[in-house]
Amino acid sequence: MKKIFLLSIVFFCTLSFAFADTSRFFKGKKIIPKMYVTAEDGLRVRDKPNLGSNKICGLSYRLPVKIIAIGKEATIDGITAPWVEILIPRYEWKGKKPEFGWVFGEYLSEEKPKFIEPKNAKELSEYLSSFMSWGFYDKYSEWIGFMHFYADGSFSEIHSSPEDPGYNKKDSSWSDGSKWYGTWKALDKNTFSVSAKNKDSGEERTRTVTLTAITDVWWSEANTGNSGSSMFDPKPVDGVAHHEIKTMRDASILKSKGAYLNDYWGSIYPNRSYDDENYTIPTDLERKYIEAGIDVYYDSDQFNSYWDPIIAEHQKRADLMK
Repeated sequence: MKKIFLLSIVFFCTLSFAFADTSRFFKGKKIIPKMYVTAEDGLRVRDKPNLGSNKICGLSYRLPVKIIAIGKEATIDGITAPWVEILIPRYEWKGKKPEFGWVFGEYLSEEKPKFIEPKNAKELSEYLSSFMSWGFYDKYSEWIGFMHFYADGSFSEIHSSPEDPGYNKKDSSWSDGSKWYGTWKALDKNTFSVSAKNKDSGEERTRTVTLTAITDVWWSEANTGNSGSSMFDPKPVDGVAHHEIKTMRDASILKSKGAYLNDYWGSIYPNRSYDDENYTIPTDLERKYIEAGIDVYYDSDQFNSYWDPIIAEHQKRADLMK
């Protein structure tokens, strides 16, 4: 009798540990819709829930992903956790239809991990180029333009003009519509160089910039707040991760890794003002966002009616694999 009692305790504890590990992926009976990658070196996505399956892609540290199903448990490097099926980020899709993959659940968390500053030139380059654009601001905290650090080494700085939505009327000297094009290169963990030519005047300038503050979606050449400067002015530069309204209109934001890293993709609201311009998302474009795992309306019926049946179907398949 004593032996049976002890075995019952062991069995109960085993079930408890298994449930405790899996329960963190649920709120009530529903799967938590979004979790973050906690592996600092990134997380591999595979086509099946096992280490011997094919690698589809990799997910960056702190990247948010949509959870689709909770699969069988596995022990890898002494760690026991379930395999988790996710919606692969839109920028990794090979076609236009949603694609799914499996990751080891130990490296997912509902809480967003802390930001880690770049440790070398390569990481600074990835950091600056992963965002579609960086906005910079004047002394009134109004945006006056965008900087673009492209992965291929090209650079552009576009100042706002009176024709642009949200044009800053308080300090028109900054909003001159000028356009600079050139190249850039990361030199070390917090320094980069920029060389560019003014499209209209033909003036050429080169700068080396050392950053004194780097956060997940904001950096500064000096800890002075919004300095009201541009890349080619003697004053210090501040950059803030930003996406122009046009990227919302054609869904090109979905193809940007930075759109996921700065978590702008998490939700999009209709009739919201982007740069002082009201914009209602058309039905066909709304569908693209929903298919990419983005709730166009917060807790919207459209979003849930699309994803709930898919999640139920995928979870049923995952249960059969266990």
